[in-house]
Amino acid sequence: MRMSDLRRGRMDLVTVLTAGGVSMLGSAASFVAVPWFVLSTTGSAAKTGLVGAAAGLGAVVSGLVSGPLMDRIGHRRMSVMADLLAAAAIAAVPWVGGSPLWTVAGLVFTSSAAGMASSTARQSMLAGLSKRAGIPLSRASALYWMLQRAALVVAAVPAALLIAAAGPLNVLWADSATFLAAAAILGIRGLRSLPAGGTETGSRAGFRQGWRFIWTDRFITLVLATAVLLTALEAPLVTLVIPVLTVASGPESLGHLVLAYAGGMLAGAALLAVAADRVPRRAFAVLCLAVVGVGYTGLVALPPSWWVVVLALMGVATGPLAPLIVSSVQQRTPVGMVGQVTGALLSLVMAAIPLGRAVGGYAIQTAGLEVVLTASAVAYLITMAFLAYSKRSAELLSPTSG
Repeated sequence: MRMSDLRRGRMDLVTVLTAGGVSMLGSAASFVAVPWFVLSTTGSAAKTGLVGAAAGLGAVVSGLVSGPLMDRIGHRRMSVMADLLAAAAIAAVPWVGGSPLWTVAGLVFTSSAAGMASSTARQSMLAGLSKRAGIPLSRASALYWMLQRAALVVAAVPAALLIAAAGPLNVLWADSATFLAAAAILGIRGLRSLPAGGTETGSRAGFRQGWRFIWTDRFITLVLATAVLLTALEAPLVTLVIPVLTVASGPESLGHLVLAYAGGMLAGAALLAVAADRVPRRAFAVLCLAVVGVGYTGLVALPPSWWVVVLALMGVATGPLAPLIVSSVQQRTPVGMVGQVTGALLSLVMAAIPLGRAVGGYAIQTAGLEVVLTASAVAYLITMAFLAYSKRSAELLSPTSG
């Protein structure tokens, strides 16, 4: 490949990552601002919860149905259109604040669905762009997930401070502006390294064909099942496990533990970005699963003074898992189905989060925290053993190049 083509491919990859980072800032700020706005205008925690559920449902539905559309109209075009729709929906929320709840919930559903479609489209472009940029797909995926997690950390605290200073209304308009900026970045510049076909316009694989491919490919099915299981296991950690661990020591300890875990996840994704083409993929995943499994055991066996270290290490091991899974699936998926398969993967993962939290909360209430932590450790270590010895996962042994 000519140097000019590599340079163009890398510039286009940076464009997609930049647009993704800006859009994710808006999504992260909305995650904080929308519940505050609904609660401040309705005074009802129950209504706030229903709007939050609408946001989660929008993300799940979008992942399931938007894939075939983006494979038809083009992933860049889908990303731009979805960001514009998200901007309009978020900007409209303040104007209907006094309307019936279903109106607000509908706008939040639309914004969440559009945000999910935009994110899926950008992640689907990574396969083609990383190849033209001459870097491993898992590295590009790790960079994307680093931006996603950094956006949650960077946007959440300023959004909360801005809400306190200027009110949630202004934050929602700022959120809308970030979606418009993300659409402009991709819409104005375009992606010169992508050909007329491929991941830019996609092929015309139908919805049924895409799902048939997912469920008949044993490797894809294995990875999807693993992703759902790991997501369900991780979902209660920050929202339930850590708060229960720190109930006696107070909110300061809670903040330290959450920050340690979040910082570890960022470091883990960065580690994958550096080591992507230097280590066997399956060995890397097995090591990460082992560290997380042992970490859950450490939360049971070690004194509280060690929990910050344990959670930081667990975060480092958890950080690479999502980009490893997504890149493994995309490398095996035909070009014309990348959007649909990626959307299905992300939507199933999103659906596993509330399920994991609900089951985790019930288990902690009935069986106790130590039992839940021990069961989580066993589940991770069993998954590790299966991944290490299963012939079906043998393709994960290949280096993460490509």
